[in-house]
Amino acid sequence: MLGTSGSQLSNLPETVPYTINPTLWRQLAVMENFQISGSNNGNPQAGQSAEFNLKNTGICHNLVLTLEGTIVVATAAATTTDKFPYGIVNNVNLAVGAQSKLINLTGTQVNAYRSIRHPGYIEEVDIIPGGIANIGNPGQNLAIGTYNFLLTYEVPVVVDEVSMIGSLYLNSKSVTATLEWTRGNDTDIITPGGGGSAVVTITNVYCTQYTGSAPSQSDGKGGSIQVLPDLSRLHSVNSFPFPLTGLGDTRISIPKQEGLLQRLLIEARYSPTGRLSPIVPSSAVNALTDFNFGYGGNKIPKQYTPIQVLAAENNAAYGRVLPYDMFVMDTLVADPVRDAINMVNLTEIAVTIGVGNNVVLNQGTVNIVEEVLL
Repeated sequence: MLGTSGSQLSNLPETVPYTINPTLWRQLAVMENFQISGSNNGNPQAGQSAEFNLKNTGICHNLVLTLEGTIVVATAAATTTDKFPYGIVNNVNLAVGAQSKLINLTGTQVNAYRSIRHPGYIEEVDIIPGGIANIGNPGQNLAIGTYNFLLTYEVPVVVDEVSMIGSLYLNSKSVTATLEWTRGNDTDIITPGGGGSAVVTITNVYCTQYTGSAPSQSDGKGGSIQVLPDLSRLHSVNSFPFPLTGLGDTRISIPKQEGLLQRLLIEARYSPTGRLSPIVPSSAVNALTDFNFGYGGNKIPKQYTPIQVLAAENNAAYGRVLPYDMFVMDTLVADPVRDAINMVNLTEIAVTIGVGNNVVLNQGTVNIVEEVLL
């Protein structure tokens, strides 16, 4: 498992005999989950990172990072920001081997992926100060006091839990896989009141690794052979930032990877403290107006004008609009085999994002997440 491109990565045993048989693997595999401990700096301060080394056992298909702590508001009421509360995690990175970063997302993007991967999901477990209505909702008051929180971040290791495509073969000591997370600033999620303070303290950090075993059976020649699900492809989910400097349509060329493009998740901001939205009128001061996807210079197979057409697709597919004003072009909803986009032979991939005429841009940005099957 070394390298950074689809042609370099390998996700199969190098020295152990094996057979790919998803049906037999489902019959023989034992599914387990366990907590892994951090290797360094388990509870980082703002701007610092901590990591978990995944256990070398079985086939990893899911990871959940859990943070537990308090927010103490003193002297004056504080208000939530538009990244509340999951933005306390600035970045989540899953690295395999020396260089390969399969997953690189912000905390809010990881939270949005939970809605994408589990349609109809309603948060009833995480402890959110002020309740779930405060998720991504800026300007909500938190009165003086101490608030407990518990936040879970489900890292999208596999494409789906049924096919297990994208699972990581970790049943070898020669494989290294690390989940790293970076803590954001307190002010990323909460703004103190005048003369007051709002302090976020993380008291416990957990990482749960979900695996399936790599069972063996007789090879009919007096030896044994491992039975595995389809591990021929790896699942990459990476966020790329771009500047957003003008009103109207902005065309952005995005990275072309060696694989099948499955989703594009979009998060746009008019300033570091303000989001652009796909579900407001085009005259609004935070409006996105349209979204197009194209390749090869002039081929534009996906056109969404107004952008609410795409937001409505998301609402229908997932049972809700995505949190944090994100939206996604999703080829997995209707027919994944038919609709996935093979990027290997394309000369260019680009999106066009429309910004409303009443928006005032101040360090505007757009983060584009590419989900790719390598």
